[in-house]
Amino acid sequence: MDAKGNPQTKEQLLKRFNGRYDAYDPESASRTVKNPGIVSKWQCFELELTGPFSKGTGEPNPFEIRADVTFFSPGGRQYKMPAFYDGDGQGGLDGSVWKVRFSADEIGKWEFRSESSNFMLDDYSGNFTVTPSSKDSPDFYRWGRLESVSTSKNYVRYLKFREGPYWMKAGCDDPENFLGSLSNYDTNDE
Repeated sequence: MDAKGNPQTKEQLLKRFNGRYDAYDPESASRTVKNPGIVSKWQCFELELTGPFSKGTGEPNPFEIRADVTFFSPGGRQYKMPAFYDGDGQGGLDGSVWKVRFSADEIGKWEFRSESSNFMLDDYSGNFTVTPSSKDSPDFYRWGRLESVSTSKNYVRYLKFREGPYWMKAGCDDPENFLGSLSNYDTNDE
């Protein structure tokens, strides 16, 4: 067991979860996820990992089990994303499903690999293909993610799509001073 009491070996796992061990032989090589699919640029890629069977309100707390998935772009950049416990993957609290969601910003073949102190979530690997976004895709899928941009003169932050226009939020929960004085925004400097 590790410092938090999580099982680290197959025998400890069998003991902890009453013999319910069905996903992984720790002596085997890394687990390759077969053909996780093709997604368009900026669309959500969801990867499902099989971990230890857990009770959402039980011990050990499945929400304390950490797992990260590193995505490697065709251009060599790396993005590390945390996986989250998703119960049975269908809305139920008890299960063995961990998920990670990622939005790729580059066209081509991406690779991924998981890391976790829990051996059942460690060392998943695979690849997927990202294709260009369709011209008729909704704006968020065509222009990319929102990013905070600012100027060095006034430090005001704006939201702008990575490959598109600035985004101005409007609606019932926009800032109260939306129509306030220009001096409130300190935007006289360009």
